[in-house]
Amino acid sequence: MEQSKKAIVYKYMFLVSTVSGAVGVYFLHKQLIVLGWVLVCIWVVFAVLVRILIMRDKKLIKVKSREEM
Repeated sequence: MEQSKKAIVYKYMFLVSTVSGAVGVYFLHKQLIVLGWVLVCIWVVFAVLVRILIMRDKKLIKVKSREEM
């Protein structure tokens, strides 16, 4: 996948993560415990996944730039 397409996918994954985290915290505040924890877990999983994918892509970019030299 091209770098620009990956950036769009990462952006939307981050957006879903942020919205689910905010809604999850709101639901926990309003005493909707199960739904709140499910959304908070989705938030954490997407946040960690996006971070790992971005770090992996940065390493690949560095390796490719060194090979071109």
